[in-house]
Amino acid sequence: MGKNDFLIGVFALATMTFVACSNDDKLGEERSNGNGNIEVVEGEPTWAKFVFKLGKDGVTRATGDTHEGTTTEKNIKNLRAYIFNESGSFEAKTDNVTVDEHGTEHTAVLKLTSGKKKVYVVANMQDEWITSTTTTAQFEAVTLTHCTKAGRIAHTKGIETAPAVARVGNFDKISGNGNAETNGFLMTNVLKVTEYTLYPGVSAEDCSKPSYESSAEMEQNNHLEVSISRAAAKLQATYANADALILKDGESKTLGKLLTPTFAVRNLPVQSYMFLHNQANGFLTPFYTMTNTSSTFEDFAKYYDEVNEPDLDLKASTDGEAIKSIYLPENSNQTPVRGNTTYVLVKGVFAPAANVMINAVEVKSDGSSNLTIENKLDGTDYTTGGKDVPPYFIVPEWENQIYTAPADFSGNLATYGLGMILKTYLNKAGKQKWLNAVDEGSAVDEGDIENPVSVYYGSSFSTSEGIYSVVTIKKYSHPKDAQPGYKESVEGTIRIFQYTGGTCYYRVNVEDNMDGKTEANNLFYSVMRNRFYNVNISRITSIGYPDDEDVTVDPTDPINQKTYMQAHITVEPWTKVEQDAELGM
Repeated sequence: MGKNDFLIGVFALATMTFVACSNDDKLGEERSNGNGNIEVVEGEPTWAKFVFKLGKDGVTRATGDTHEGTTTEKNIKNLRAYIFNESGSFEAKTDNVTVDEHGTEHTAVLKLTSGKKKVYVVANMQDEWITSTTTTAQFEAVTLTHCTKAGRIAHTKGIETAPAVARVGNFDKISGNGNAETNGFLMTNVLKVTEYTLYPGVSAEDCSKPSYESSAEMEQNNHLEVSISRAAAKLQATYANADALILKDGESKTLGKLLTPTFAVRNLPVQSYMFLHNQANGFLTPFYTMTNTSSTFEDFAKYYDEVNEPDLDLKASTDGEAIKSIYLPENSNQTPVRGNTTYVLVKGVFAPAANVMINAVEVKSDGSSNLTIENKLDGTDYTTGGKDVPPYFIVPEWENQIYTAPADFSGNLATYGLGMILKTYLNKAGKQKWLNAVDEGSAVDEGDIENPVSVYYGSSFSTSEGIYSVVTIKKYSHPKDAQPGYKESVEGTIRIFQYTGGTCYYRVNVEDNMDGKTEANNLFYSVMRNRFYNVNISRITSIGYPDDEDVTVDPTDPINQKTYMQAHITVEPWTKVEQDAELGM
């Protein structure tokens, strides 16, 4: 963006100046409306003292908050206040303000005019962030463009394919441009509390008293406190304890463990407003109405980034200072769907326990015509680490059953797995009679004696369904008195996930469960500035998705947290949001 040439010119011509307090600077007489109250007269000279403080969601922070933030997160490095009159025209701007020893409170004593004012405050910013503006409406509409490792990964939905999208740069204005310790976090006040009334005839001395008998007296002496808050949200992801990363079945048998978990946050909007745009029922963002259940992959790619790599270690909740934070732009949507909702992406290696993975399905006979199957199991325990996890696949509908090949198998696992899937399907379907009927030579009759039909079954891969590989179970039948040849029909379809090295991904949608919001509120799945979201993984309920694009599934699907990870979020001011999550699909 260019320098703020307009405002520089206006500020140079402005008749209002900013000087130190003086006992001699009395500006005329206070005016009364006849009943003892001070009358607000527009346009009269007056003095005002502004005290700018870091607050909570734009209001004064309450006593007893448990997450005040680090020194870097609280420091105010520089501050500017832009003052507009009631008609919406620019009046003045602060240049030099005093700072308390901790860098968290600034004060400015200004010579202004009386009347209703709008005061916009921005801390820790660069000049070029605010473009030339002539009215309050233009000022309030100022946006920041974020490029946080920008872009969109490729997606496939049935036959629809969306290519990856790249954007240039990774310039993040809300959390210090990569050096928050030096530059500080961008802070502003809230639009709904930008209006102030300045009374006429107040001296520099009166507006700067060390104390007042009441808030009314302080207000009538133009001694005004302005709360500002960070434009970024903060997020940490942790796991509750060692058991939280262990997958167990319904009988508490350990199936495996998630090793080396890391995380990132995706679906970050590429723009946000400079100021918080509060509304009666929530807050607005630049893309609030841009995407919904009718949007396309290309629509989501215009507004949300998702190429952030999961490179932050997921730590135990007791690890203290070792827990890393990530800072996010605010995000709200009129219609929250998978493609626009900010989420935590957890990556790890799911390592199966010993005697869990099925590496062969054998057909057994009791000596008669009764057939059953017996699963052969891989006896290696991969949960201890140090061993390469072999390729495996799962059938999500079959309750976390994991299939692999024998250790000495050198062929294609997918082809080998077709036989295991077919036998398991027939066994579950009550068709044990045909467990060995895999071709015409081994076909088994069904039907009555007078009208027998020769039947066998087969399996093959068919067209994928979105994120799933699909195995089709086919039935081949031939009536004994019919013409030669077997009739083919589809008996069923089995959807599978295939994994390489055990790598898998989980999704936890970020929840803002403050202020009594429930999932019926569209802002339940939103990210609000100046809030600290703590996502705590309590347990995993299944193996995750094989690829990171899989966690989106269909971007237009409405959000359902239970489909991914169920989390308890706490928000703390920073307002902390805590979320306990279960990792699953």
